[in-house]
Amino acid sequence: MALWDWLRDENNRGIIIMIGSGSVAILAGLWALYKFSRRKSDTENPSSNTTITASQGSVAVGTMHSSSVTVAPGLSDVEVDRVADRMIAKLGLVGQSESTKDPWLRKDFIAAVQRLAHDAQRGGMTAQRILEHENANDLVRYLDARRTKLDGAQESINERIEKEKIELDRELAAAAFMTGQIDQAEQALFRILATNPNDCAAINELGHTYRLRGHLQDAEDAYGRVFELSEDDEVGKAIASANLSTVQHIRGDLDGAEAMCRKALEINETLGRREGMASGYSNLGIILRTRGDLDGAEAMHRKALEIDETLGRRKAIASHLGNLGLVMQARGDLDGAETMYRKSLDIEQTLGRLEGMAGDYSNLGGIMRLRGDLVGAEAMQRKALAIYEQLGSLEGMAISYGNLGNVLLVQKNLAGAEAMFRRALEIDEQLGSREGMANQYGNLGVVLFERRDFNGAESMHRKALEIDESLGRPEGIACHYGNLGIISRARGDLTGAEVMYRKALKIHEQIGSPQGMAHDHGNLGSLLLALGDLDGARTNLTRARDLFVKLGAPQLVEKTQKLIDELPK
Repeated sequence: MALWDWLRDENNRGIIIMIGSGSVAILAGLWALYKFSRRKSDTENPSSNTTITASQGSVAVGTMHSSSVTVAPGLSDVEVDRVADRMIAKLGLVGQSESTKDPWLRKDFIAAVQRLAHDAQRGGMTAQRILEHENANDLVRYLDARRTKLDGAQESINERIEKEKIELDRELAAAAFMTGQIDQAEQALFRILATNPNDCAAINELGHTYRLRGHLQDAEDAYGRVFELSEDDEVGKAIASANLSTVQHIRGDLDGAEAMCRKALEINETLGRREGMASGYSNLGIILRTRGDLDGAEAMHRKALEIDETLGRRKAIASHLGNLGLVMQARGDLDGAETMYRKSLDIEQTLGRLEGMAGDYSNLGGIMRLRGDLVGAEAMQRKALAIYEQLGSLEGMAISYGNLGNVLLVQKNLAGAEAMFRRALEIDEQLGSREGMANQYGNLGVVLFERRDFNGAESMHRKALEIDESLGRPEGIACHYGNLGIISRARGDLTGAEVMYRKALKIHEQIGSPQGMAHDHGNLGSLLLALGDLDGARTNLTRARDLFVKLGAPQLVEKTQKLIDELPK
């Protein structure tokens, strides 16, 4: 069969179309993977895979406090720390994961465990049972009961009781936050702030709760207030700057996010705060990767990895490995990326961190999809989604819905893909994530194109292009150009299609994206064939094939080689 006859078959034309439209699917997949890192934002713990993390001191140091609870006799500080760590490890919630390395939050959680140990040492059966089972949810109920009992105390209000109420509220807020009981955490924080409106630690944690709920303006206001109150405290400024960077990144303001990130990093470098430096390098690496500076991103992640390997911070090490995997994947090194993701998964499984495991499953699913293993890819994405739904993570669910939509799209399940993309878009709109919205608009554009709704497809891609141009995201811009080119070609505007393809290729070459270049060369090759330029078609299809070989995508290699073989000699 001659190539031009082969192309008349709509099923075969779909192969060429996927060379281009797949670039959007790949972009969205990369975003989702990144975002989880991202939005796996651990305070001062680099996010593994999907968002920028806050700096470890994400607690303001302006008005720090100390608990009066003493460690029970027979239970050392180290043993209390270990009990706290085991309780935290069992949770796996996005909410607690974001701040388990937050020094203030961790200090209050340890104080709660110390209180429990103290009561158990004095014969408290409930406290003994909770310590034995190391159940953080039971700890929340225990602290709440203690706090309620103080409200009903017969003694007249005095300084001792009021002080203990504040201490219990701090411990209750920390434990409730870590177990995902955000309403109860906020209630305890509001009681603290009613007594002291300038309590930086409480304001800071309140910012965390707002951010988890998607109330980004409220979160920004809270972190900004911490910055103001830390006027004479450099560590406090670093903490607030890192948290503000997180908010700006979620909004898609990369300039603002980078500025705040560099401010926090500069302070931590000056102070010699190694954990803060590691987190800052990782966060900066994520921003640079989003901008397409892969060499810069890798350098930052390796700096962070080196520090945390020295410090022995395994959770952080897993995060850095995941982020390095994303850089390798963006370069087309799928084998290297898979190695990094599996190393990260091994650590997360050892630690029992559900959130980290979900991110690694998602990333591995992306690799499988790129290699054409759609059954394996779907299984991995559904594993990730199940965890995010269990944890109640809106951001994680949006990521998984987008990734599942991409798998269903390749399987030609358009109804299922559209449903997933729209669910992801709804959440991204709720969270105010412009980057996520751009990705889902692009994905919906691909669905509409497959349905031959060219006007609807163009509208979606132009919405996505407008957002990504405002964000300065070169990978997104290039993908939208490529898809607009595909639409132009479908309408018979071959000149317009070539213009768009070459725009996309130029950007992908500038940022060194082999995935993008492969799709662009494939699109140009098929277009030049239609224009009668057989030499140009052969050159571009050969380049596409070679890049697909490098990417480890055998199905696309086979399909592209078939096109080359069909070319007239």
